[in-house]
Amino acid sequence: MKFAVGEEVELCGLTAAALNGLRGVVQQGPATSAERVPVTINGAAKAKSVKLVNLRAVPNKCSGCTIVAMLSKCARCMQVAYCTKACQVQHWKGWHKYSCIGSSGKPKPSCFVCLADAPAPTPLGCACRGNAGFAHVGCVEKMALATSSSNEPEGCDRWVLCITCKQAYTGTMQLKLASRHWERSKGVHTGTKERLITLQQLACALAADGQHAAAEARHREGLEIRTQLLGQEHPSTLISAANVANMLTLQGRYVEAAVIHCETLSIQKRVLGADHTSTLATANNLASNLLMRGQFAAAAALFQTTLDVQRRTFGPQHPHSLQTATNLANAMRMQGRLAEAGAMYREAHEFQNRVFGPDHMITLATSANLASMLSEQGNHDDAVTMLQNTLKVQQRILGTRNPATLKTERNLGIAFQRQGKYGSAVAVLTSVLKRQVEILGDDHPETLDTHDRLAAAIALCRGNLGTDA
Repeated sequence: MKFAVGEEVELCGLTAAALNGLRGVVQQGPATSAERVPVTINGAAKAKSVKLVNLRAVPNKCSGCTIVAMLSKCARCMQVAYCTKACQVQHWKGWHKYSCIGSSGKPKPSCFVCLADAPAPTPLGCACRGNAGFAHVGCVEKMALATSSSNEPEGCDRWVLCITCKQAYTGTMQLKLASRHWERSKGVHTGTKERLITLQQLACALAADGQHAAAEARHREGLEIRTQLLGQEHPSTLISAANVANMLTLQGRYVEAAVIHCETLSIQKRVLGADHTSTLATANNLASNLLMRGQFAAAAALFQTTLDVQRRTFGPQHPHSLQTATNLANAMRMQGRLAEAGAMYREAHEFQNRVFGPDHMITLATSANLASMLSEQGNHDDAVTMLQNTLKVQQRILGTRNPATLKTERNLGIAFQRQGKYGSAVAVLTSVLKRQVEILGDDHPETLDTHDRLAAAIALCRGNLGTDA
């Protein structure tokens, strides 16, 4: 590209990043080579010889409305400029957010509310894709406050469900919003509906983050309040009881959980009916409890019964139906029914990928389960690749200490062991075990399982029964 004498130019692509963006004027005079021109930078008296590849013309038209005016550049990519803030916002929403490139050479996620990328926005964890899936926690909090009021407890959903895709926030966004909502509700009377809702939201967020003991305490607090105010057989009280049982299951206290699940399910069938959403949810949770206790056939039968009703009532693509389908596939896999499990996993994964997106925690969990089944079938290479890809996304969205992330990482270690890469298996399982002890405790069933698998991997590694890459 050639520049005319007197044309305003801008420095770009220089190793010294501080110089990029500075403006100058092309001067007349001998160039040191055909690839350089003399430029006075920032009004300096003496011209500098600059390579043509490090110069670009200063845009003189607004990228939004194309009029010639005083312009302000996009602060992130420095490639486009605008005459007004309104033009910038319109151009961003219409096109530029898909092509804006930061200094790293890769698109940076930006908050879909305020459009800023600094500080780095948090993944929403819902079904929104691309830049629509990121926001600052403070921006989402303001949006929730603007669309709800303390006089309308139903407005609490604004703190849980994405206003765009109507799916629940997950991961860091879920926990931070729940914590902020709980702090805001502390001035509200303990027995009010909003206070109870925020308490349950916080408990669910703590559970999703792996803080099961803290979540159990919050759920028990809510159960006690609801029992006193509403009675033991009120639908809300029964949901609280089921939530307490779920936390016990996640802590490995399976028998205690099963007792509460059975009592709750019996009352729900009598009060709400066998096809009610809450009844089906409790049946699903009881089946999960049976699965963790090794009662695979009973778990599969209960999952199948629940899934049939959910598909008839909600449809096959409803989140509840998809989750139960995945649970049924897990039970089938434990029974050795790998072909049936594989078909169920793939069907659920296809729906989840379309409904929630590939980076949603539910989709990722199914991906990890499908990969583990491939490993059990002897397809180790595909299994390892799939687990590594899933783990990478989970670590980015959920963090390295989340139970779902740890489970996928443990399964990766198991896949390495089946592949004959015992050194890699030992390294992965050792890392997982350390975090499981810290988060779940050394007597949790999952911790104990990882301990046994690590011992087996170490024995194989010492016996030099395989090779490692």
